[in-house]
Amino acid sequence: MILASAIVHGVREISSHKFRSLLSMIGIILGVAALVAMVGVVEGMMSGFRKTFEATGGIEKMEIEEAEPPINQRPFAHRSPKRTMKDYYALQASLPNARRISAEKNINWSPLQSETKREWSRIRGTTPETFEIERFYIQEGGRAISDWDVVQKNRVMVLSERTASRLFGNPADAVGQNVSTRGIVFTIIGVIEPDEADSWSRSRVTFIPISTAIHYFADPDDDTINDLGVQAATMEDIPELSDQIERTLLSTHRGIQDFAVETREKELEDFQELERSFVYSLGGVAAITLLVGGIGIANVMLASISQRIREIGIRKAVGAKGSDIFIQFVAEALIISIIGGFIGIIASVGLVELLRGFIPADKGHVALSMRAMGWGFMFSVVVGFLSGVFPAIKAARLPVIDALRYE
Repeated sequence: MILASAIVHGVREISSHKFRSLLSMIGIILGVAALVAMVGVVEGMMSGFRKTFEATGGIEKMEIEEAEPPINQRPFAHRSPKRTMKDYYALQASLPNARRISAEKNINWSPLQSETKREWSRIRGTTPETFEIERFYIQEGGRAISDWDVVQKNRVMVLSERTASRLFGNPADAVGQNVSTRGIVFTIIGVIEPDEADSWSRSRVTFIPISTAIHYFADPDDDTINDLGVQAATMEDIPELSDQIERTLLSTHRGIQDFAVETREKELEDFQELERSFVYSLGGVAAITLLVGGIGIANVMLASISQRIREIGIRKAVGAKGSDIFIQFVAEALIISIIGGFIGIIASVGLVELLRGFIPADKGHVALSMRAMGWGFMFSVVVGFLSGVFPAIKAARLPVIDALRYE
């Protein structure tokens, strides 16, 4: 009953001093809005990284990178053929438990010429598994590169939707058409479906069979490849597969350990650490804004006490206890912070939409985080309560006689 009466009295006090109450809410409103917006920016950036991470094979993928051989092997390092297609086929034969094995030969940027238009694109000579590992899906009516294309060194090509649109207008018209690059004519067999994970690099990529890339675009004596990857079925399989990869490649590289099997656990850990750093730093800035808002509430409450000393004295004279006065002022501070928190949440929605207009979609998506809204509102309530405690104690301890005499 006492609490309900305090809440009603607090609402009346706030409504009778609207401008003063609004001033005391501004810090809370800005703090909640800033917290939600900052967390939204961070979560949007991290969400984009997660999609890119998954789109390149996820945590289960291992990369076989070039490495400096041990000192005792360096005099004989020239005996190693480096990474070649022989490694790819050897891994396929020796790793039956691996989910997928892929290889790649990069041609880099090249001009693609249709009958009427030209478009630059990054050409990747790949194996069929690349489409599954990196989650490139083919639009209806087309197909991906097959094992037969690799065996036969077929001059076939898969375009991104953006490249197909630039060359032929309608991507659906691209399949079956011919394009040339560096004097070699290719037939388009498929167009990649766009997705949310599309980045600048994914939307400007063109695929051809890896054997075709080596045959037509590499030096006659150069059969090396640029990338070699193995995707495990589960994370638990990674240690065993890593050992098997090392044994197999030592055989194909004539005993020279000029390679390293890199897992992506460190990359994921670095990403999670970066995410925590962003959340703590940007969330801390917003939390400081909320604290400043709480100080503003405390200042306004203290100022209002000096204007309501006689009122407090009268209430005590007619029987109100110090605890009643304390509850009244704490309730008033809580109501201010609750209203400010709600307004801050509404303002955060508008701020997030505003940021979405300024941040390009390919640079990161600003997410509206319900978790951040909840934490922002809870923190605003806690700040409001704490900021009302000291003024409430001061008001509750006012002597009745001094309060009644106050002019």
